[in-house]
Amino acid sequence: MSLRRQQVCPKCSGGKLLHVGTMRGHSENGTIRELAVASARRKPRPIDRGPMLSRQGMFDIDGSMPPVEIGQFETLICAACGYAEWFARGLKDDPRVNLAIRDPKLKPERCGECGGTDLCQAHDAFVDWPTVDAFAFVCRLCGFAEWHARRVQPWVPPADGFRCGGCGGRDGSRIDTLTQRGSAKIEWALPVATRAFGPQPGAGHFTCDVCRSCGLMTWYARETEGLGRDHGVTVLEGGVLPSQDGPYR
Repeated sequence: MSLRRQQVCPKCSGGKLLHVGTMRGHSENGTIRELAVASARRKPRPIDRGPMLSRQGMFDIDGSMPPVEIGQFETLICAACGYAEWFARGLKDDPRVNLAIRDPKLKPERCGECGGTDLCQAHDAFVDWPTVDAFAFVCRLCGFAEWHARRVQPWVPPADGFRCGGCGGRDGSRIDTLTQRGSAKIEWALPVATRAFGPQPGAGHFTCDVCRSCGLMTWYARETEGLGRDHGVTVLEGGVLPSQDGPYR
């Protein structure tokens, strides 16, 4: 059972959903950027002291080529309990980005939504999670993204009453606020949604339950009150899906 297919929350049976069209987080210097499904760094190259190549998008400001990024994420969130599912769109093969399965022991046998078996392993090289080493298995057929953790930091507290939706395990950890870490070791909460303007572009935060047996991560959005179109959020009620080029079509 999934939010997208049944239009009902599998956790609380809520029928009011929030669709975040494009997920954004923080870059290494703290600015807001789109979260790529997968990315890879390029080797630094010196800036030509002649023409300002950075204005043409060929070099970034520190002299290295822009990163290789593929795909974007969107989320579907239960407005009642905050349960969230992630979906990828725009995923395509690029020889510079590794989408091979690198953690076969954690890989699900099939997609948790459509049952497809063509899965890839995606990781955004520009996201540093201080509390968890996380990545996503993405279904190439429907875009459903199942997040897993290789490890969780030992200081993360246990999740009371935990039961894994994947393996049924009872040993879980709860990350109350999932954060990203920048180059200066400054941490920012991963926002549920963002807006283009304003002193506080990011709104809300995520809580994650992580199974210590199979690594499955279950996401919950918090502080979602007041999210609307200025944050790129569409409210879905009565089984109406937004029409756009993505998993919702």
